[in-house]
Amino acid sequence: MDTKVLAGEVSKISLEEEFAQEKLSPVIAIYRAENFEDAVEKAHRLVELCGAGHTSVLYTDERRQNRINAFAGRLRTCRIFD
Repeated sequence: MDTKVLAGEVSKISLEEEFAQEKLSPVIAIYRAENFEDAVEKAHRLVELCGAGHTSVLYTDERRQNRINAFAGRLRTCRIFD
């Protein structure tokens, strides 16, 4: 089976940006960040925008426990994958 995902770069985190909201489709939004802290802040804003409790994912080196802890401590989601 071939799985395809359409990724589009967006910059706004608001209800007017359709890609910033939850989608049940193979379409994802890509946001650029200045650094790790900026990325966590953007992830936090996206989760808060449409209601806390959804899933969040952090792709990082398992030796970066400080990043895992920072991400988990900031995002209010039901499931956090690292």
